[in-house]
Amino acid sequence: GGRRIIDVIEKKLGLTREKTISSRFILENFGNMSSPTILFVLKEMMQHKPLQPEPVFGIAFGPGLTMETFTAQLI
Repeated sequence: GGRRIIDVIEKKLGLTREKTISSRFILENFGNMSSPTILFVLKEMMQHKPLQPEPVFGIAFGPGLTMETFTAQLI
């Protein structure tokens, strides 16, 4: 999603900016690419893994407010 969607999700889920940094980086550098954006975000997250494994909750928004979600463990 765009910056506004990231802001709202961050606020509603009580996330820090640090938790959405990969999404913001991709949006800033590549723009909103709709469905493929999530793959770019995942690649960015995998390249900058945390020191400890942590859960990941992904949300992808597509045209017409299509939405997909997933959970995973980033190790």
